Amino acid sequence: GARKLVSVPHRRRTVVLTIPAGIRDGTRLRLRGMGRRSTTGGVGDLYLNIKIGS
Repeated sequence: GARKLVSVPHRRRTVVLTIPAGIRDGTRLRLRGMGRRSTTGGVGDLYLNIKIGS
């Protein structure tokens, strides 16, 4: 696995993302509660699409 810093501009923070070993290109990871705040006050999830470089 690997660890990467991911900037989340609308939350004004950077999070450490742990990427599991063996993850495949195109996999979608969910960061629960890191999305945008809705008009009703709840917070959504942030989804990241993984791209494997060569």
